[in-house]
Amino acid sequence: MPKTIYQIKISLRYSKPPIWRRVLLPAATHLDKLHQIIQIVMDWEGYHLHHFATPGRGFNRFFSTAEMIQNGMMDDMEDESQFQLQDFLRQEKDKLDYVYDFGDDWEHVIMLEKILASDPKIQYPCCSGGRRAAPPEDIGGIPGYEHLLNVLEQPDHPEYEELTEWLADDFDPKVWDQQALNQQLHEQR
Repeated sequence: MPKTIYQIKISLRYSKPPIWRRVLLPAATHLDKLHQIIQIVMDWEGYHLHHFATPGRGFNRFFSTAEMIQNGMMDDMEDESQFQLQDFLRQEKDKLDYVYDFGDDWEHVIMLEKILASDPKIQYPCCSGGRRAAPPEDIGGIPGYEHLLNVLEQPDHPEYEELTEWLADDFDPKVWDQQALNQQLHEQR
């Protein structure tokens, strides 16, 4: 059982109204594991590249440091699997950036809200709160998502039928399923 638990808030930058998730997880969570957790709580598939960043440093699990240097790619990046969340978030209000899908550029702010003692009644990680459904992948980032929301409000819009066929049948931008996300987190452990 981990001793120190972080309550973090994962906010999708530039989303209006705000889209966010509150997650409880061990402070010793490695960044590659945090990536998997974010994918689950945002209800994404995880098939795009991503990276974590703090001022002056970036982390990307898809390339080891040697591979990046050898291939001349992102030689200032380090392997995220070698770092834990507590290496960067040490006190409340500390932040870490996370970008998913370098085409759509889903930018997230991860903020440490609280440092807690572990509760033996809780299975970690768990999602303890949130707001709104995450945008579907491959929609074109925040501008594409705003366009989708605009089209969904106008059934007579020329793109309405095409976009509603492309979306999951049950997509509702106002609704997210905390229980389903926690079930996925527990299955992934």
